[in-house]
Amino acid sequence: MIQKSVYSEILISLLFPLLAIPFFNKENLTSDIKRLLILETFFNIICITLKLNTFLNIEIIVFDIVFAVFFFFQSGGFLLSLLVKKTYSNLIPTIALTTGLFIYYFRSTGTILSPDNRVLMYGYDAPIELQFIYFSWLVGVLLIDNKMLLPKVTVLMAHLASFIIAFQSNEFFHSRIATACHLFVLNSVFVYKSQNWINRDCVSINFLKTALDNSRNHKALSIIISVLSVFFLIRLILA
Repeated sequence: MIQKSVYSEILISLLFPLLAIPFFNKENLTSDIKRLLILETFFNIICITLKLNTFLNIEIIVFDIVFAVFFFFQSGGFLLSLLVKKTYSNLIPTIALTTGLFIYYFRSTGTILSPDNRVLMYGYDAPIELQFIYFSWLVGVLLIDNKMLLPKVTVLMAHLASFIIAFQSNEFFHSRIATACHLFVLNSVFVYKSQNWINRDCVSINFLKTALDNSRNHKALSIIISVLSVFFLIRLILA
């Protein structure tokens, strides 16, 4: 819907979160969730402003810089969170993603809004290599950093669905961040990540938790996503 018109995006990405705030589950609002909600709402505001730029006439370089600032704080926040929590299993994919984002920025040809209303940061959609780096990092976030949410896989399924939508959208980061923000809002209201959401057996995969509780499997997954992220980063550098 966010591609249909700027008014749809204002409704979904700004009005919906504002109306949901009174219903937020305060116990679920960790500092990380608050940071992500603020940053991703800021990102949505940038995209909406770009779509209204016919009337605003803001220099395109301003959008390039503001998107870069967003990604700096976004990726910097993820890195800082890993270092503070001393959880390093997803560190290499996080560094690879941060590096890939800077490469994406420095190859910018100027942010544009395509004729079919797609937000193309830096003038083109995120390179396929960068999208695969992001996927490697996302798997680490969902299955390593947030392993404690298993066996409930509502968060896993929701964010993988968001990734698939973004991967097919031809405006990867706009679609991914917009849908991720909506998911954070919904979780802040319904807390669908909870083991007791509906009931403990609903949308749960017990063998996945059992497998990842095994330290060898945990390390193997960490190595796989690290190798993949570095491989695709090298491909991105050489592209």
